[in-house]
Amino acid sequence: MFFDGETDPDAGEVQVTELDELPEDGPDGEPKAVVERGSTLTDGDDGILTTRETRLVTERGEQVTLAGSRSYIRTSEAIDRQRRAAAIVDITPPGELHDRPGTVRIRVDRERFPETDPTGARIARLTPEGWQLLPTSVVEADDESVLVETRTYGFSVFTVFVENQVEYEWTLPDGTTVSGERLRTSFEEPGVRNVTLTVTDAAGRSDDVTKQVVVNDEPSVGIEGASNAAAGEATTLRANVTDEVRGGTCTPRRGTAGDRTPDSRLGGGGPGAPGDRARGAARAVAAPGSNGRRYLRAAP
Repeated sequence: MFFDGETDPDAGEVQVTELDELPEDGPDGEPKAVVERGSTLTDGDDGILTTRETRLVTERGEQVTLAGSRSYIRTSEAIDRQRRAAAIVDITPPGELHDRPGTVRIRVDRERFPETDPTGARIARLTPEGWQLLPTSVVEADDESVLVETRTYGFSVFTVFVENQVEYEWTLPDGTTVSGERLRTSFEEPGVRNVTLTVTDAAGRSDDVTKQVVVNDEPSVGIEGASNAAAGEATTLRANVTDEVRGGTCTPRRGTAGDRTPDSRLGGGGPGAPGDRARGAARAVAAPGSNGRRYLRAAP
């Protein structure tokens, strides 16, 4: 086990108990679909600049990764109708690490996959709301055993299911559908785009959720001001920033020709409409250079 952001505790500080039977499930019911940014359980770049309220923010043309791994399946039978578990392990780390993301590896006897390919196995974590199906990979496999690995949001009881019968389907703004727990796509036009995830469990029950993705455009910037100014003469420069995404802002800094702040890339929540211009002014002083040309420097 590896814990994010912390020195790994001594082996004696982590209690690992192998269980013979699946723990008792909570109340049965429909699954709960949850969409989040793809980097939550990985170190890779998911193309998301930031999260603003309930929206994810990206740039036009950027590859974006979304994940449905935090979705909940209410019972083990809703993951696999036959409830085939290759291994069941209760992992209890020190209290301060209980809800910290980390990496878990579980070694399973090869005979627990008599008729199935172990690459189809899935590690699930039991939570008060149900099971979370985590991204699972096979690290090692031979005739004796299979070592599987996952990234987890926290620690509790983990089960290696021989087969996962839960389906994840993503619907893109153009109506295209993509299957899988993770979605990787890009948006070529700026604006607010809706992406919907539908989770269907082994019993045929489903739930869906829609996540808004703000796609920023590349703004056009123009600078207005005096082209010629005498040495020591104060002048004013104005930056005109045109951004198609609603809510763009421009906050200049003193002595510059206007500065486009990160907020102008976020979209949403601000005044203005697509196509609006944000204007800012900065005071500068013309000063002679060593080659006789005049340059603008920030006014004191």
